[in-house]
Amino acid sequence: MSKMRVVMIVNPVAGKGVAGQTVSAVTALLRREGCDLDVQHTKASGDATALAERAADESDVIIAVGGDGTVCEVVAGLIGRSVPVVVIPGGTENLLARELGMGRDPGGVLATVLSGGDRAQDVGVVNDRLFLMMTGIGWDGEVVARMAARRRGPISRWSYVGPLWATLLDYSFPRIRVEVDGGTVFDGRGLVFVGVMPCYALGLRVLRDAIADDGLLDICVLPCSSRRELLAHAGRVLAGRHAERNGVIYLRSNTLHVSSGDDVRMQCDGDTGGVLPASFSMRPSGALFRLPPVGGGRLEWIPSSGIS
Repeated sequence: MSKMRVVMIVNPVAGKGVAGQTVSAVTALLRREGCDLDVQHTKASGDATALAERAADESDVIIAVGGDGTVCEVVAGLIGRSVPVVVIPGGTENLLARELGMGRDPGGVLATVLSGGDRAQDVGVVNDRLFLMMTGIGWDGEVVARMAARRRGPISRWSYVGPLWATLLDYSFPRIRVEVDGGTVFDGRGLVFVGVMPCYALGLRVLRDAIADDGLLDICVLPCSSRRELLAHAGRVLAGRHAERNGVIYLRSNTLHVSSGDDVRMQCDGDTGGVLPASFSMRPSGALFRLPPVGGGRLEWIPSSGIS
């Protein structure tokens, strides 16, 4: 029987290096199980995509270690390939890993690599850029852009407090136009969310009805022109009652176009996503993930000083 070929792509600056011990342990366990393992580290944005592209034809499984942005980069390098991705969460929010039930327990990661089940998931596309969960247009795009401008190395949730507060105080809520199937469904001041999955920061499920493999983008437009309305929307989203609010638009489509006469910023899976205009489309079943075995199986991990 040939050895399982595994490539591990590690973003060493994601989060605060919280996945470091898991990487060391999983590396030792995979080699103990006889896997042919190659560990690669990223050095700059885009490296994970290039590494995944190079590894695609010579790997049975690719392990992505990092935050949501790192995982998206890895998937971007595997579009059109049938190589499954296992995620070891190492970022700040790790929304995708939580949604897929993936954790940092070394035994659980090993069991997933060796005997997990593969599941295809849709991939969203905005202006030729991929996203796995959600694109936020407007206020949260501005928060992420301000965070990126001041970022120096690893960050935590606390790093967002300054940009969030500043944006809350001075954001002007510009007009945004949303066109679906050639018709305008919204033209006013508001927030726009487009995505494949319901997960969002702080446990908020803005796209609460999104299904990751239905071939459609969920679209939610929250009319909003003031801080008061923004906070009210947040409360309704937290309670899961926002979609029924008068004036809120919630629909599905496989394409749409969003534009504005102002410089309105976007965030894609928690990373900066540029400014409007934006054209959205879908790649049905564009990503393949290997999920933990049914029942949460794990293999024994006994830490030792010999792990490196």
